[in-house]
Amino acid sequence: MKTAKHNTHASVIVANVVSVNTLAGCIQSLCTQNYPTGRYEVIFPDGGTCSPEEKDLLGSYQKQYPHLKILKLPGKNRAQLLNAGAQAARSELLLFLESHCLPTKNWVREYVELFNANEIQVARGEMHRLPSDSWASTFEDEEYAFAMSEFTRRGTIASFLHFHNAAIRKKTFFSNGGLSDNLPLLCEYELGARLQQAGTQIVYAPDVKLFHVNPSLQHMSREVCRQGTDRARLLLKHGPEFMNKFFPNPKLIRLLPLLQILRVPLLFVTETMSIIGYLGFYAGYGLGTRQVSRFFFRMLVRNSVRSGALKGLGKSKNLNRSTH
Repeated sequence: MKTAKHNTHASVIVANVVSVNTLAGCIQSLCTQNYPTGRYEVIFPDGGTCSPEEKDLLGSYQKQYPHLKILKLPGKNRAQLLNAGAQAARSELLLFLESHCLPTKNWVREYVELFNANEIQVARGEMHRLPSDSWASTFEDEEYAFAMSEFTRRGTIASFLHFHNAAIRKKTFFSNGGLSDNLPLLCEYELGARLQQAGTQIVYAPDVKLFHVNPSLQHMSREVCRQGTDRARLLLKHGPEFMNKFFPNPKLIRLLPLLQILRVPLLFVTETMSIIGYLGFYAGYGLGTRQVSRFFFRMLVRNSVRSGALKGLGKSKNLNRSTH
């Protein structure tokens, strides 16, 4: 790789949207990889959301691990933080993961070897949920598998990119515009779509694994809601054709004029349904009825997305429709 002058073969960039108290463990796992410390760096763009205890631990890690770099960027959103991390990277290979993910000991090595051995530009790895035997984890896996089957059926699986576990060459990242600042939660998904439009394939690397520590159901609902907000922004930014191809939501597209008129009462309905879904999931769990919990879990997820989309329509009236 063309990074010998920096003696760095990989730059790891950590996002911290939902740390579920795993930020310190994630950073330490990254700093103690089975890879020479002089040949990779760990970058944490800190948006000011760390707890006092996490700040203390990160301060001690900086003294202990010279290849750890912390960027103080209070008030920046997730996309802005990740872009800043990529700008600060010394390597031509960028590795991305979330702070609620725990990498295996050889995670960095596996990505470096994958990119050294192949002429690929972008790759996404595999993740396993923890705890693997919880009902919520099982239901999330089912939702994820369904989404993957839909990407495959539509022929857009090569556009699927998420930064729970991914790597991209720095030149490819910036030549395609980096991440859209106004899409904090779905910024890499949009980048994946733009990469496919440009003819760049995203390679699936199932052997590069890490562990995804599930947040609470409340945290999950909040993040899914924010993804719904970004879906509305995507529609207003790129238009129906782009959405139909990469993020199909026929009802959102077809009913957009009506949704903008009835946004406030519909928002009340979807948030009420989200609460019912949340309570129903735990009621089913308490009664030991898996099918009931699954039903209410899906109700919670779908209405959280709808609620977020309605919020996005309200926040995005003046969003620039340019494609970045």
